[in-house]
Amino acid sequence: MANENSNVVVDRAQSHWSDLWKKEDYWAIWLGFALLIAAICIFINGAPASYKETIDKSNAIMKVEAEKAPFKTIAYIQAQDAKKGVVGTNLPIAKEIKAFIASPGKWTDNPVKSMFTSQAEADAKNAANKEKAEAAKAKAESSFAAAQAAEKLAADAGYKDASLNTAAEAAIKDWTKAKADASKASAKAKPVNLFTTLPLLMVAFALFFGIGIFVMGQNLPKFLIGFVGLFVVAAVLLQSCKKDSETYSFLLNERGAFVEEPGGTTSLGFTAINISSVTPTTVPQGWSVTVDMNERRISVTAPTTFPDDPKTLADGEEEEEENTNVRFGTVYLTGRSSGGSSVSTSLYVSLAETVDLTGQPSNCYIINKSNARYCIDVTRKGEDTEATMSPASVAILWETPYKVIEFPKLVDGKAYFYHAIGTDDDEKEFFNHGNALLGAFDAAGNLLWSWHLWCAEFDPADEQVELGGEVMMKRNLGAGVVSGTSEEDILASYGVYYQWGRKDPFVGPRYYNMADSADAQVYDSQNLRVYPEYAATDAERGSAGYASAHAMTFITGTKESGYNWLQTADASLWGTEKNNNDPCPKGWKVPSKEVFAALHIKDVISPELEKNYGFTLSDGTNEAFFPGAGRRSFYTGALTNMNDNEVRPTPWTGYYWSSTGEGKEAYAMDFSFDINGTRAGSSFQGAALQYAAGGMQVRCVKIR
Repeated sequence: MANENSNVVVDRAQSHWSDLWKKEDYWAIWLGFALLIAAICIFINGAPASYKETIDKSNAIMKVEAEKAPFKTIAYIQAQDAKKGVVGTNLPIAKEIKAFIASPGKWTDNPVKSMFTSQAEADAKNAANKEKAEAAKAKAESSFAAAQAAEKLAADAGYKDASLNTAAEAAIKDWTKAKADASKASAKAKPVNLFTTLPLLMVAFALFFGIGIFVMGQNLPKFLIGFVGLFVVAAVLLQSCKKDSETYSFLLNERGAFVEEPGGTTSLGFTAINISSVTPTTVPQGWSVTVDMNERRISVTAPTTFPDDPKTLADGEEEEEENTNVRFGTVYLTGRSSGGSSVSTSLYVSLAETVDLTGQPSNCYIINKSNARYCIDVTRKGEDTEATMSPASVAILWETPYKVIEFPKLVDGKAYFYHAIGTDDDEKEFFNHGNALLGAFDAAGNLLWSWHLWCAEFDPADEQVELGGEVMMKRNLGAGVVSGTSEEDILASYGVYYQWGRKDPFVGPRYYNMADSADAQVYDSQNLRVYPEYAATDAERGSAGYASAHAMTFITGTKESGYNWLQTADASLWGTEKNNNDPCPKGWKVPSKEVFAALHIKDVISPELEKNYGFTLSDGTNEAFFPGAGRRSFYTGALTNMNDNEVRPTPWTGYYWSSTGEGKEAYAMDFSFDINGTRAGSSFQGAALQYAAGGMQVRCVKIR
């Protein structure tokens, strides 16, 4: 009987030992296995003995650090990085193999560039990238110092302070990012010639894969011809795929545009690469923005009228529609490439008065107008008429709060910057008080000098009192308010902190009661968090020159230095006459010890005084309030406002520098408050010697 399924072909799989050397699938395995064995042999025989030592050492460090701190410490990350460096690709022979099998790189306008880069072209790329690489390196170094300081504070607290731990972790993360950016920026371009290596690579692959073809008994010459053709096509296709995606950029030369008169116009330049058009997509009410692509300039015109302008209507004239024009706002611009891609940026615009302070050289400037653009002379060091300089750039070293000062710009030896109006979540406007430190730098990025910008809505002439024989300001240097009962006002009344004899301030606390000794959050010109540095005095750091060139470094004292930040004490840094190190504004100076020596506590000491966070001091005739703003430690730099005693810690203390130095120390006025049940007491010293490395407040007096 015939099979009903005779038209069906049944393929019954059968395996044979010969398949191991006759089938292509197995040869793929054998050849891959051969490459793996070769790699293992290279690593085992070529790996230095230090590799194991590095791994063991790194593991030990990581274990200790993980048990010690609730976050990844600097030592932990450094050990982790060391382990990552123990890889086979770092061996010399591996690097040679990697270079030999390199594929075509990226290209933009000429595909040949994906195959060949001359030494001269590589050098040119490296030279063009040098400034960026150096800037990234400097930022990484600064971030590392900040991370070290933050971690030290957390360590000093035994890693039990949550806020210090959080701050340290954030600082370390900033450092790791800056470190990675620096590594990427410092990558060197090298000469490449794939026209020689690719043919050799083709021959090597052809012979290697030809082993399998030969053993399988297939036509080797025919395979080689086909492989060469396939290799060439693959290289061409890979080269095409490596073509850079559309390259384009749109950058403003300035991020702020300021007009001084209603209806006035200003312009700024921009750079554009492969951008065919730039369009304002969002413009504040009443403003006009035009773009000239040929000249690469953007023109900004302010409104001519505003809602608060006085209105005069002639008889029979009807009132116009409601005026909704604004004095400041943000323009959003979109640049479009020829390929249809787009990139957007923002431009702040404002009708702002320019306040010219170039005729009032000083180390400190009072910024008491909002929505105003200020101008100062940055060719002079303080009030010194002879010490001139030619800075290459200016930038904000630190500021608090965020964006209290914006858009620093250097023009012909003058620094321009903007103080904006503060706005809350309900768009309600307020004066944005705070402090900033503006720095001037040379072409190499070295700090030449710095100026304290004191943003406070007051005029010293309207807030002064004759006290201790001198005319004194009613608020601390750097304070936003005189005093207050709210936590916010108490904090704002503290001002900034100075080491004796230094012109540059240090930021105050984050909280009014100095909880956790946390510093106020500060930012740089890029609106990035920055941190003060803390370093013990030594032969390098313990000088006035180093201090002025490192304005963000709090130089702590040592036992050997007499807890002075200087290695060699200099009682003339501040003095009876105002000098170039004095931190007070034009026309004011640090008071002598005699001023404070004439004062006493006016208040009747009672438990109710605790909420005042300070004392009213009197000379018998006049009086002024002095906040208990604490101090910065002379040996750690940490903020403290507690005075330990057997009764209980005091809620506040006050320390105010005089201009009078003596030996390694300097005179200061200090007071403290303590209360325990029905017993009340306090302490006051009008003029007592203190360690010069401590950070204290300054209350300026008028120069007669």
